[in-house]
Amino acid sequence: MANKLKVAWFDGLNIGQTHFEQQERFFNRNIDLKTINIYSNLYGIIDLEFSQEMLLQGKIALSKISGIAQDGSIFNAPEQDLLPEPIEINYE
Repeated sequence: MANKLKVAWFDGLNIGQTHFEQQERFFNRNIDLKTINIYSNLYGIIDLEFSQEMLLQGKIALSKISGIAQDGSIFNAPEQDLLPEPIEINYE
C-alpha cells in the first residue's frame, strides 16, 4: 500500500532517488487507474509480419509484432521484446 502513496514533499526534505521513484510509481498508478476503464476494450495487434523464409521451410514465425495487451502493457518485438519461437507446420 505504501508504494502507491504520493510523496509528501516539504521544505528542507533531504531528497533521494527513492523519492523520485515513488513519485513515478504514484503517477503511473494514477494514469493506469484513470485509463483502464476508458480504454478497457482497446487492445490488440497493431503491426504483424510473418517471416517469408520460415514459411518456405514449413514453419510459422513472426519477424515483427507490436500491440497492446489486454492489461494495457505495450509489446514491440523484436525492437524491445523477444519474438516467440517458430512453430513447425505438420500436414498430417
